[in-house]
This record gives sequence, C-alpha cells and structure tokens, in this order.
Amino acid sequence: MNKPLSVVIFSKDRAAQLDLCLKSIYKNLGILKEHLKIYIIYTASSEEFKKAYVKLTTELYKQSPSVYFFPEEKFGGFQKTLNYCIKHWEDYVLFFTDDDIVYREFLDADFDKIVSDMENENLICISMRLGTNTFVQDQYTNSYCLIPDNVILSSEKIRKWNWKEQPKHINFAYPFSLDGTLFSSSTAKKIIDKTPGYHNPNSLEGKAFACIKDYIDELPDSMGCFEKSCVINTPINRVQETCLNGAGKFFGNTPEELNENFLKGKRLTLEGMDFSTIIGAHQELKLIWSEKCS
Repeated sequence: MNKPLSVVIFSKDRAAQLDLCLKSIYKNLGILKEHLKIYIIYTASSEEFKKAYVKLTTELYKQSPSVYFFPEEKFGGFQKTLNYCIKHWEDYVLFFTDDDIVYREFLDADFDKIVSDMENENLICISMRLGTNTFVQDQYTNSYCLIPDNVILSSEKIRKWNWKEQPKHINFAYPFSLDGTLFSSSTAKKIIDKTPGYHNPNSLEGKAFACIKDYIDELPDSMGCFEKSCVINTPINRVQETCLNGAGKFFGNTPEELNENFLKGKRLTLEGMDFSTIIGAHQELKLIWSEKCS
C-alpha cells in the first residue's frame, strides 16, 4: 500500500461505544490495519466521562500505538482541534463517529486500486454506509431511500452515481457524511475550509452541506459505494442538541449507563450482535456486553 490512510473518529461521552467502533475497524478493516493512523477528536462533559477516556487511552496505547487522541478542551474547541488534526492527515481520510460500527468485513486488499479508481473517475467520496441494501432513509418514520439505478444495475466493484441529480433529502444525495466516508484529504480539507462556524460533528455536517450549494460546480458530480454497505450507525442515544434526530427508541442505552459499565471493566463486543438485517445507513442495534475487559 503506497497511499497512506488517516482515520478520524469524532467522540463525545461515549468511550464504551468508541471502543466498540475501534474493535470493528480492527476486525473488519483488518487488511488495512497496519497502514492506518487513527485520530480521535473527543470531548467529555463530566469527570466520569473523562475517566473513561483516560482508561481507554491507556488500554489503546498498550495495544495500538498508531492511535492518537485529541481532546477538544486542550486545543480550544471542536473547530480548532479539527484544524490542528488536519495538519497530520495522510493522502486519504476516512471519517467515523463513535456510534459507527464496521459491521461487515472489507475484503478488498487493493486499497491503491480503490483510490486510483476514485481519482480516475473523479469521485467526491466513497461511502461505506451505502449500498444496494440501504433502502430505508429513516427507521423512525418508515421512509424509504431511493437507490440510484446506477447502484442497483452496476456490476463494478465501486458503484457510481451523480449525487447532484438525486432528491435532496436522501442519503445518496449527501456526500459529506461523517459515518464511514472516504475522501481524498484535499477534497475533505476544501469542504471543511469552506464551512464556517461549526462547533461539533453535527454542525460541521449540516453547515458543510448547506454551504456546498455555493461552490457545487467545483465539486465532482459522482459519489461511489460498494455493492453492500460495510458501516452502520447505531443511534441508541444522543449526546448533542444541534440535530434532534431520533435515537434510542428500540434499543436505547444512555451514555451514563454505558460509561458506568465501562468504568466497571465491562466492554462492548461484536460477538453476538445481529447484523443480518442492515437496511439503512442508521439503524438501532442491541449492544452486547463482555464481562471481561478486552
């Protein structure tokens, strides 16, 4: 692999879910594991949440020296922390939030070919949360997501479509998602640089997409995804009030409950989780605890 990859994970008050996200990355992006540099931008709203991050940081340094933690309070807030972190990015960047799970093994070892195709086809991004299986837009309203014909009919490894021509309310028209989306660092930086006044990941996403219309002609027309999604966002709780999206209606666990169990030594595990019916980019799943610290 000649082209390095940075993974950026955004986290707030969710050390337990961040730990699970990292486990899923190591397990299902294992072919890329030796080449990853992982940057975690995080914040904690209480001393108990801080304790959990300290605990996780200590454990990870023993196992994974290529994981770097960036506490927002040290750098002057979310936007300043992200701008500092950007300076360290490799050629490509893959975004996650702490409630994302790489639920299915990413089998293609030829990352160089994937990014070469991305460059040659002039793709704005490759989304790992989308695929022919992600036909539900909102699990709480039972609304459907129109999958572009190019995605359904294509037999190519990377399925491409014009995101600018899609209905504006669907996931296939939303290129700047932070849930498992791969960008060239230059493209991600351009979008971030043109986004004013954000203070958390939700406001970054929302304001970035609102601003895109002002320079849309400067951005590639096409997005890409694989036949089936690899990443699922599990909205079992909410830690911000910027976007009042639904959360925790089916398998809710409060951040406080998860944090208390984490500090007691329990860890969330992928073993026993049911990923057999992933039909959207956001879908609540029941979390499973392992009694022993992994």
